[in-house]
Amino acid sequence: MHAPQKKLFDGQLVHDALVAIRASDQVVEARVLNGVSSAGGWPATWSGYFDDAAALVSSLGSLRTATGIYITVNPVNAALLARANKRLRKAGKGETTADTDVVRRRWLLIDADAVRPAGISASDEEHALAIDRAGEIQRHLQEEKWPEPLVADAEQNGSNNSTQHGCRSTDWHKQDSGGEGKSH
Repeated sequence: MHAPQKKLFDGQLVHDALVAIRASDQVVEARVLNGVSSAGGWPATWSGYFDDAAALVSSLGSLRTATGIYITVNPVNAALLARANKRLRKAGKGETTADTDVVRRRWLLIDADAVRPAGISASDEEHALAIDRAGEIQRHLQEEKWPEPLVADAEQNGSNNSTQHGCRSTDWHKQDSGGEGKSH
């Protein structure tokens, strides 16, 4: 007898997060690493473009397993909908969002991780240190009069991967920064 498989993601939580961060006309990319669809097959990178939170959550429901699910917080070029409009598809090299496809920086993403080899979850101490570091960054940005953040503590497949995320609202257009720029 097999143990029940843990749910890959919480659809309501993903939907609510998208509603909180996405502008009504914003296109986002959902990218899945090492995803296997419910139809089976080999693990692959999957990508899709969405302007609707419910459609994104529904598409993610077609996955059986994945090592990571990522969604862009900043709007991407709406023309990318032509690649995979409201659906996930296997993506080859160069068939996902590039830095130049980000049309606006609405959010500053802060990702505080423990330094460790890939594939190894953080210890409780490392996780606490990541939370402390994120708190230091938040306090500094508050002193600089940044808006209050959205904060999330990531968990991957029931393990503690020590990722502390914070998003700060901003509104940088490409032309404001003199070009594309890189987000870090």
